[in-house]
Amino acid sequence: MSPRNLNRLKRLLSISQQYSPRNNLASKWREYHGCNDWDNLLDPLDENLRREVVKYGEFIQNAYQAFQSNPSTSKSDEPPLSARTVVLNDRSYKVTKSLYATSSISIPTWVDDVAPDLSWLTQRSSWIGYVAVCDDPREIARMGRRDIVISLRGTSTCLEWVENVRDLLVKIPGDEETGHPKVECGFLSLYKTPGSIPEMDSLSESIVQEVRRLIHLYKGEDLSISITGHSLVAALALLAADELSTCDANVPPIAVYSFGGPRQKEPEQIE
Repeated sequence: MSPRNLNRLKRLLSISQQYSPRNNLASKWREYHGCNDWDNLLDPLDENLRREVVKYGEFIQNAYQAFQSNPSTSKSDEPPLSARTVVLNDRSYKVTKSLYATSSISIPTWVDDVAPDLSWLTQRSSWIGYVAVCDDPREIARMGRRDIVISLRGTSTCLEWVENVRDLLVKIPGDEETGHPKVECGFLSLYKTPGSIPEMDSLSESIVQEVRRLIHLYKGEDLSISITGHSLVAALALLAADELSTCDANVPPIAVYSFGGPRQKEPEQIE
């Protein structure tokens, strides 16, 4: 290696990871939350927006880590929907609810007999993420509002991969007033199918119920809803945002931070 390249390598190795500043966003939080489609913040990328995007990406990473540490959703769980431990990078948030997604596809029972240790790959219902809320007074003051986060991991199980390729467009139930929009059936299946375990709601029902509860719990405060997802579940994040926009008379501003997400609606239905 030449001395020039060696010196360049030394400089790269000596540079510590740089983070965007944790500035006060209270006066402009709506702009950073997307009320103007992030106009004048993207090119060049605003340092405050960069930090916000990284923060929501880390929420997804935390969801992946929590799932990979215990992927099984067993009928013998006691209780079946017990809270899962999720370690968040941002300690100013607390997890309030675990979320599960269910596939409408069934796998023959003999598959579990052949490979019992891999049953989590073929289970219909899987832990897919969580709802969290900021409860640190200093962070709430810095952000200018109390933030509700819905974080969803990406495709992981066999049935989720199968749903990923079911690309037939189907109508969204209950959305007839907006011109009969359609969505890929695999995405809708994971979002709307009730759980395979007793008392487990669909992902859609769980998200709406918990967000309504938090809106009423923190009534009178400035709130925001931030939904973040990766891969296939970035599409579910958009479906959740669409549904939450009409779930309550006092719905706070909603933003979606999706990473590597596919298109899931017809072009004419996307504004």
